[in-house]
Amino acid sequence: MVTIKHTTNSNSFDAGASVAKDALEGLNQKPSWAIVFCAGKQEPEKVMEGLRSVLGSIPIVGGSAVGVISNEFYGYEGFEVSITLFGEGFAYKTIQSAAINPSERTGGLALGQQLRATVDKEDTILLFYDTLKSSPPPMLYVGGELLGGLREGLGADDYRILGAGLVADMGLMGSFIFTGDRVQKHQVTAVVLPKEIAVDYRILHGCEPISSYMTITKIEGATVFEIDNRPALDVILETLGMEKTEENIKSLTTVVTLGENHGELFGDYDESKYVNRLIIFGNPENGSVQLFEADFKVGSEIQIMSRSNELMIQSAQKMPGNL
Repeated sequence: MVTIKHTTNSNSFDAGASVAKDALEGLNQKPSWAIVFCAGKQEPEKVMEGLRSVLGSIPIVGGSAVGVISNEFYGYEGFEVSITLFGEGFAYKTIQSAAINPSERTGGLALGQQLRATVDKEDTILLFYDTLKSSPPPMLYVGGELLGGLREGLGADDYRILGAGLVADMGLMGSFIFTGDRVQKHQVTAVVLPKEIAVDYRILHGCEPISSYMTITKIEGATVFEIDNRPALDVILETLGMEKTEENIKSLTTVVTLGENHGELFGDYDESKYVNRLIIFGNPENGSVQLFEADFKVGSEIQIMSRSNELMIQSAQKMPGNL
């Protein structure tokens, strides 16, 4: 059995204790482990203390989140805490963690080597990692490098891996991770779920293209300097019809993404075929934009994507029927 509960109590210890108590009462059996997400205005160590006061020493994974969504509630004011509490029938195979500072790839490699003797191809690896290396300005750990190291450590690239990089707020000012027994930074944590626990997924981002195909002509890591041999920031602002002001540059994080179509380039739009990368910030001095990930390269054919609330709602409504 599984129960899901939430709270918006601003007292961090009480938030952890109350949400754990509610979940435990709903579970009505001995708990085996929990996934907990905690928004950025809470004190994670105090939340963990509150959780432990009720749940004891069971593994708790998860970490920071901008907000929470459940069947009954959504919120992103900053005090949200959610818990998914698993009973004995939903046991994990193993929980392992590794440091990703100074190298995401080395951390992923170490984690993969830890998991290799335990995980089977039919299992699912649930993965959470600390996104922020430092802030401000936000410097991010590269998820692609982490996954590359993990697959190398596992000895294959066809394992089912699901999860997320964790942040505590929309401004990318903080992050933390629950590694099973404590609150930490600069870590990645994996939970191996046995094949008896079915896992399904769908791609949902609510973004649609508003430009023709363009080519990245200069990029270093996650920093795009040029698109079609022009400053990337200028190209994006011109496409949006926006002046190069500080306010407009800051707004890019919530307005657009850069998307790469992995389907037919000139076929019908298919949301599930696009890989989208958030723009973290723009640099007016050199005309670059910083992306959330570093998997684009010179020659990548991309489009400027606009966030559509209508498309996001439509996609969410269709998703349950497609699972």
